Amino acid sequence: MRGSLPFFLLLLPIGSLAQGGAKAAPCFWGNDFETGIPLDWTISQVERQTPEGVGLGEFVPAFTLGTASTANVGGFFPVIDLPIGNRFIMANDDASPCNCDMGDVSLTTGPIDLSGRSNVMLECRVFHEMTLGSGDVRIDGSTNGTDWTEVWVVPAMHGQWNNLYVDLAGFDGSPSFQLRFRWSDNGEWSNGFALDDLCLRERFATDLSIVDVRMHDLNGSAFNQTVADLEYTAIPLEQARPLVVSVVVMNRGTSIVQNIGAQVDVSLAGNDQGNFLTTTVIDLAPGERDTLVISTDWTASAVGIINATATLTMGATDEDTSDNTGVATMLITGAGWDDGYSAMSCDDRIVQGMLGSELNFIAANRMEVVNAGSHAQGISAVVGVDSQVGEYVRAILMDGNFALIDTSTRHAITQADIDLGFGGGSIYLPLSLAPGLPVGDVMVGLQRLSGTGRVSVGTSGTGSVGASAFMAGTTFDITWTTATPMVRLHLSELGVGVPESSTRNGPILFPQPANDRVHVRVPTDGPAIHGIRIMDNAGKVLFNASGINAYEYVLDTGSFANGPYILEVLQGVAAARERLLVIH
Repeated sequence: MRGSLPFFLLLLPIGSLAQGGAKAAPCFWGNDFETGIPLDWTISQVERQTPEGVGLGEFVPAFTLGTASTANVGGFFPVIDLPIGNRFIMANDDASPCNCDMGDVSLTTGPIDLSGRSNVMLECRVFHEMTLGSGDVRIDGSTNGTDWTEVWVVPAMHGQWNNLYVDLAGFDGSPSFQLRFRWSDNGEWSNGFALDDLCLRERFATDLSIVDVRMHDLNGSAFNQTVADLEYTAIPLEQARPLVVSVVVMNRGTSIVQNIGAQVDVSLAGNDQGNFLTTTVIDLAPGERDTLVISTDWTASAVGIINATATLTMGATDEDTSDNTGVATMLITGAGWDDGYSAMSCDDRIVQGMLGSELNFIAANRMEVVNAGSHAQGISAVVGVDSQVGEYVRAILMDGNFALIDTSTRHAITQADIDLGFGGGSIYLPLSLAPGLPVGDVMVGLQRLSGTGRVSVGTSGTGSVGASAFMAGTTFDITWTTATPMVRLHLSELGVGVPESSTRNGPILFPQPANDRVHVRVPTDGPAIHGIRIMDNAGKVLFNASGINAYEYVLDTGSFANGPYILEVLQGVAAARERLLVIH
């Protein structure tokens, strides 16, 4: 049997909602490029070339505005689409109007008045993989627009946006400060460089921030098969293991902070499970980061959502406490529709990119079996929207050394499969033998079989090197990708008590787009709405209501700014998410 998992069944909670809140010291200057490029910015001009590198005599701006889809139109600049539909500025050697000569291109801001400012810091996001021969990204500063000082060389980071924090205190007080971003394609037909969310702010003397909270050991290695320390967004109850929490902290202030620790409060399905203390960091210098790890003796004993809320402790008084807490979430699944069909997953469940090829490939995630006795019933996956109808795929299960354990029968991709992918919905492929799983690592994958058209798998979130593999070509050469394929293992069968042709729907939001209010409605033959959360696209919780116990809820959106949001509906232990668009 081949089935499709309804979109709302696998909208599992994102692994981390641990971004800090708004700073007490706000941005006094910034740009998110949603409304365009400022008129006083300067962009270098580059010459368009033929594929053979011959100049055409036509000059165009080196930097343009775009989205993840426009950046990767040629397949060589896979910018992660986070937040979804986000606009950014980029130098891209593989999208219209280029191929171009980008040996040394620059983006320069207009003058910025730093008079009376002190301890200025730049915060921004960059996407810079430095692949296909790409050169460095360098950030310069100037007080007169002529003499430039290099302040930062951006390190390459594969498969994710890199958040930068750059000290600009040396330019404090300048009435006409300018920033310049430089990139080179090194004379190659390389990919590109993307920039977004620029912010200048003044720093406090004492300002410690939680940057991230994760439910696994961030200091561990995916290649160590003797320790289970990978990250999951969902784990079946039968594979629950002692909880490990990592808290990433950063000193955003100007002075050393000592005796840093964190308290982590844990709840399961809304019930308090106790609190745990991390080890203590002796001190943290300005600009430094560290990771606090706590290995607890607590293991989930029921299905439901685990929340781990971390709160910083320190030997000083923080001048900005708005970012001293963070939350990570994970779903404990069980058999049946309500409990998620015992899904085991590590993706963030909102499609952010795609991995694929016209050649044979396997896109797989490493998963750790810690308790004996489980059986692998099937595998679900999100088919990429650029896949071709009629191409063949199958589910494949391997051990940690890529030895075959089992497969599904082959499946021809349909238009319905692709349509599911647009919303993050997945297809389900039952394994042939439903094999028992030995304790240890397994690789859970979707295999593209021989054919001529393109096939891809949706990706969502990022993982550590070794957690996910993309194996392509006739020899299945392994690339350890940090973009997580949306491929999940199921330890219970799909459709137990639920027909494959079920027409049951998830939450309905109307009107869309919303102005001053939106109605949230769920079917009356299922669980009622217990809670609703609204989040921005970075995962920050903007609204939280609990104890609703109704099938329809009217939400006031009059105070929300124009733009897209994530609306999460809690029904029992199930969590469904829908896109909410607000336009006033």
